[in-house]
Amino acid sequence: MMLALIPPTLTFLRKPVPASNQPVVTSVDGVAQPAEPSGAIFGSVTIIDIATRIKELLATTPDAGLIPMGPENINIIDLEQDTDRIKSLGTWQVDIYVQGASVTDGRMPIRRTVEVLPEAED
Repeated sequence: MMLALIPPTLTFLRKPVPASNQPVVTSVDGVAQPAEPSGAIFGSVTIIDIATRIKELLATTPDAGLIPMGPENINIIDLEQDTDRIKSLGTWQVDIYVQGASVTDGRMPIRRTVEVLPEAED
């Protein structure tokens, strides 16, 4: 199946939101250290981001590039109902449906992992 071209984990990098805008003194010598990330991120990862990444991966193979893929084909597991974006660092499961396929017609989605990691600081 062409969807086997999608790796088990799709990684997105986002800048973490610091827990506080003020530096926190954490060392014994009194040197101020930046606050630890809160887990929240600047710029969420949306189902459009995920669908775009999948389309890019499928486009590397001519036949797979013809598979229609859009946000309607992506479902992020364990998010609140009607939520289409990941707003924090972590690992999330997503179901990917082939255009026209649905659970009701007996076809199961493929499940992949979306990993949101902190972007390296400059």
